[in-house]
Amino acid sequence: MSNENPNNADPIERREFDHRHVARLTIDSDPWLSCDDCFEQVDSVVEGVVAENIPLSAPFGVHLAACPVCHEEAVSLAELIAEDFNLSPEQAVARLEAAVEGAAA
Repeated sequence: MSNENPNNADPIERREFDHRHVARLTIDSDPWLSCDDCFEQVDSVVEGVVAENIPLSAPFGVHLAACPVCHEEAVSLAELIAEDFNLSPEQAVARLEAAVEGAAA
């Protein structure tokens, strides 16, 4: 069997894992929050974090720390609303990440 790529398709991209990836895979997801519940709350919760540094509830923070899909949704939302609160997208995301780390600790 040959290692050649007969269809000239791109090879699978391999990424290095760092401590954040490993932590996300092994995080204790209690207290539980479903993706549906997260999605229902994400707008108001992210706005509270970005606008007023309101801490995340433990279930919400743990869920964002453990679920890459919901985390990405929250990050995208933080970037979108940053300007409304005179923040750069990077500043808004930094506030969100700090809140996630604080809630999941």
